[in-house]
Amino acid sequence: MQGNNDGQIGNQGPQHQQISAKEFAAKYNSKRECYNFLAVDAGVYLPAYDQVTIYFLKDIISGKKKRKLP
Repeated sequence: MQGNNDGQIGNQGPQHQQISAKEFAAKYNSKRECYNFLAVDAGVYLPAYDQVTIYFLKDIISGKKKRKLP
């Protein structure tokens, strides 16, 4: 059992990496991709997909709106 956790000892919590707006725009082009990035990859609690706009998602990504983490 102890051998399975050896790689995780120094890794406490998620790693944060900052990217530029151009890099983000190149990877996430649609509303669905932005929504999935925030909900799945970043772990942000969001309303249902049909209830949010692309502008709301962009505001969360840019930091204009607050986000709630679970």
